[in-house]
Amino acid sequence: MTAYNLRILVFIALSGLLVCAFVLSIRGIIKTKAYRRVFWILGFVALIPFALLDAFVGFLFLLSYYPHYSFDRADWANDVQQRYTMADDLVDSKWLIGLTRSQAIDLLGKPYRGWDNTIRFDIGDRPTMGLDLDPDELVLELKDEKVVNCYLNET
Repeated sequence: MTAYNLRILVFIALSGLLVCAFVLSIRGIIKTKAYRRVFWILGFVALIPFALLDAFVGFLFLLSYYPHYSFDRADWANDVQQRYTMADDLVDSKWLIGLTRSQAIDLLGKPYRGWDNTIRFDIGDRPTMGLDLDPDELVLELKDEKVVNCYLNET
């Protein structure tokens, strides 16, 4: 789970805890029934934006979610449009760093673009709710024909 997804889940959980704390605090603090009704109405009106925001953030979370898999050479070679599911593993594990240019190409296949000091591999289009139309890429930076950095580039 990425840090972005974790932040969304924490936000949703904290908003839910806020609602529970509000309901529990009203029961013990306010003694008269008339004032209790007023606070209930005001409380729910105040919490409506939080509920709508929770629903919206949850909806965005569902639209931008995709599974993350460990790198598999056969899957990488066979399904170019689904490479993004394995690209995070390649970047996070850093095991491409130190490979030579030819070793990286043998492992990952033919790059779709490359210059003297970089090799770029198409990883397909990650789910971004239609905001990003171009496919993303895995970029390997080279120095003296060895990989020194590996990152994902959103084109």
